[in-house]
Amino acid sequence: MGKLIRIELNKIFKHKSIYIVLFIIIAFCFLNNILYRNDYDNDGFYKYEKVENLDKYIKRFSFKNKKLNINKDSDKILYVTNKTKIDVAKIKKKYKYRDWRYIKANDYLYDNIYNCNYHKYISNDENELILCKKDFEKKYKKFKINNWVYFLKKEKKSLYDREKNVNDEIKNTSDLKLKETLNEEKDNIDIDLKIINYRLKKKISYGDNYLNRSLLEYRQNINVENNRGNLSKIDYYNKLSSYYVNKYIIDNKTNVNKVNTLNYQLRNIVDDYELFIVLIILITVSIIIGEEFNKGTIKLLLIKPFSRSKILLSKYISCFIMILLTIMFVFVINFFVGSLFFGIDSLKNGVVVYSFNLHKVLKINIFLYVLMRVVAKIPMFIIIETLGILLGIVLTNTISSFSITMLLYTFSEVINKIAINYKLKFMKYFITLNWNFRDYLFGGFTEYPYVNLKNSMLIFIIYVIIFMGVMFKAFERKDIKNI
Repeated sequence: MGKLIRIELNKIFKHKSIYIVLFIIIAFCFLNNILYRNDYDNDGFYKYEKVENLDKYIKRFSFKNKKLNINKDSDKILYVTNKTKIDVAKIKKKYKYRDWRYIKANDYLYDNIYNCNYHKYISNDENELILCKKDFEKKYKKFKINNWVYFLKKEKKSLYDREKNVNDEIKNTSDLKLKETLNEEKDNIDIDLKIINYRLKKKISYGDNYLNRSLLEYRQNINVENNRGNLSKIDYYNKLSSYYVNKYIIDNKTNVNKVNTLNYQLRNIVDDYELFIVLIILITVSIIIGEEFNKGTIKLLLIKPFSRSKILLSKYISCFIMILLTIMFVFVINFFVGSLFFGIDSLKNGVVVYSFNLHKVLKINIFLYVLMRVVAKIPMFIIIETLGILLGIVLTNTISSFSITMLLYTFSEVINKIAINYKLKFMKYFITLNWNFRDYLFGGFTEYPYVNLKNSMLIFIIYVIIFMGVMFKAFERKDIKNI
């Protein structure tokens, strides 16, 4: 058997098409790393996100104000509103768009600037204008020196005041609908207060950084447990996972989901390079099955002192070895190239996931995580390999067997989406809905409600047994006289 496997592997590695795909994998890996390095910043955010053009914004409202008559009562309010927008935009221009002052200028300064403009252009009240300017100067001083805690505490006090008013309104109303609305508002205020206290405790400003983004996602999912009855199973899973993973990021101040790192490149290699692995499988099948029949060299192999079943098994094992070698090649190339571009420091962060089995966040070693993802994907590769060999034997046509298997793989996602969207229960027996075990990791599940881990394992085993049974039977009975 070992000799037969060596013969098959020797055939495979003599074929140029294998090296072409491997070269494309290397090129893709370099290109992928170059794009991630050039297009993402230190926090792992895309550099070229669309940002508002403040110059155009200022020009637009300045132009509108030129058309207004400040001495005309009907134009005064609109003039002051536009003037305030211009003044706030000019302040925002002084800061980078990810700075908390750029983000919160409207929230913290707009009202004060509006009041100053109102007293200057409409009320003409000099005393109020002076008081307003003093208040603004006090706030703006804190704003300029980056004292975000000052504004956060004022925001906190405002929420406490609003909460007190809401509680009073709840006590004084007998309107059930109004009371329900007020209770919802109270719940939102309580959540906002919790988030502010969390911000203060962890020292997280409103700036657009990974901690703030994690905090915003944490806030969106903070009530996930209470809303479980209103969510689908998959939504509940995603929100709960997001809640706990983001909490981990905030508590540990570690950007574990940063995309421009070696860690991120490695954890996604099976998905990112899936197409290349499938291509290697189908090319391998074409070499050891299709070309053998097309060129008639299968006759030379069958006259050797080995049974047909041993010959076919050696081909099958050789193809599986190629799957493993390709995955190893992809991993090594990504490790080498990724370490050149990003270094290896991110590997110590591991991968943070939420386990539904254990009901807690797990920090998993990156190499163990990659191995788990590979093992979860192997069933799909086995089905593609088995089907490819089976079709190659039955059709004895390289193009046909390659095309049919590739079509099944290409349209598998479309097939799965149809089954999920239309809830087609009978499709739970279809292999494409059962060949990817990635979703079952850490107690997870698929979007398709009619399958689970045990059923998928059973369906997978049944398909493999049927395909392999037909494959061996067809090879045993294959008439090669006319080939």
